Amino acid sequence: MSNQRIHSHSHFAGACDLFKQAHNISHLAESIGMSSHVLHNKFNPACERHNLTAQDLIALYHASEGDETLFDGL
Repeated sequence: MSNQRIHSHSHFAGACDLFKQAHNISHLAESIGMSSHVLHNKFNPACERHNLTAQDLIALYHASEGDETLFDGL
């Protein structure tokens, strides 16, 4: 178990922020067949109930016409 109190995925969190700034999340949610509310929650680090999955990342990559920001953040 780790005693770290800092977020170990800060690069991915930053990539998510950049991706959200560059795209209309509600529009992308519609494009991938997901509720806008759920996708917004998946991008919210405070929401522990929803997380982006590998399938989500791939779908977002295609819906955003090849934006690699999220993959770069990983």
